[in-house]
Amino acid sequence: VEKPVIETARRGAARQGLEDRVSFVQAPPGPLPFPGASFDVVFSKDALLHVPDKDALFAEIFRVLKPGGVFAASNWMIGHDGEPSPEMKAYIAAEGLSFAMASPA
Repeated sequence: VEKPVIETARRGAARQGLEDRVSFVQAPPGPLPFPGASFDVVFSKDALLHVPDKDALFAEIFRVLKPGGVFAASNWMIGHDGEPSPEMKAYIAAEGLSFAMASPA
């Protein structure tokens, strides 16, 4: 599902003449396959909710960011910590999703 998104990003970078300055990588959750302080920017859209261990996830993101780097994300969140509402549980089950939403706290 993400491969077309990455290809679209690569084409956009090429159109802007940036293909030699940017790269787009789809990496699985867990230890990222990059050395520390490798990136100026880490961006995630609607993916963080699928990783249950948020502390390890954010530690890994900030490990690969250069000092002063930027982490930008868009993600679904829940308004409270704990179990989702019965309605949300039904939606998750109906869609076959694996949500591990967390509150802003």
